[in-house]
Amino acid sequence: MTKEQVFRLWALEIMVSMQGAALHANTSDPQASLKRFGERLMTALRRQAVPGLEPVVSDHASAELEDALNRLLSQQQRYLTVVAKPSE
Repeated sequence: MTKEQVFRLWALEIMVSMQGAALHANTSDPQASLKRFGERLMTALRRQAVPGLEPVVSDHASAELEDALNRLLSQQQRYLTVVAKPSE
């Protein structure tokens, strides 16, 4: 990857994480909302194979994807405090 591609990917991760955090911040319980979303996301991910790959390779690819999604969910968790509305 080029330096530009790395920074674009990083920027996308930040934007997606901030947007996700903002969505959960607008619920009555942001922490629980994000947790439920993460659980549903991982359940759905585990139910599907990666198309076009042998089962063993698909399992490995799914595990890598799960790790990446967990990192993004953790990033959303950290951003919840940034996007949360101040108490009135």
